Amino acid sequence: MSSDWLYISEHELFSPSSAHDWMPVMQIPPVYDHRLEIAEEWSAHPVRLKPETKLVRLYADEDCVVRFGSDAMMRLSACASETFGVQRGVKVELTVKAVPDED
Repeated sequence: MSSDWLYISEHELFSPSSAHDWMPVMQIPPVYDHRLEIAEEWSAHPVRLKPETKLVRLYADEDCVVRFGSDAMMRLSACASETFGVQRGVKVELTVKAVPDED
């Protein structure tokens, strides 16, 4: 049986839209890439975002719950991609677990 993963891409630069404006569109390639296995329990080894990260992109192979630090959580659907801004210098750790089966 193959594992399901949460893929995490960290970006620090935005792409320009014109000579004076900036759009919140991340430049590629990402500066860091990670993945966490999606399992029944919270991942034992969180991903700590780098201090220079401004945007983080998440992509999940299966439905999961992503925890940002100890407070904020969100559900991410399988095969969905989400992008979030990150305040510079704020310490963020990501952990993940599978969405429990509903009986």
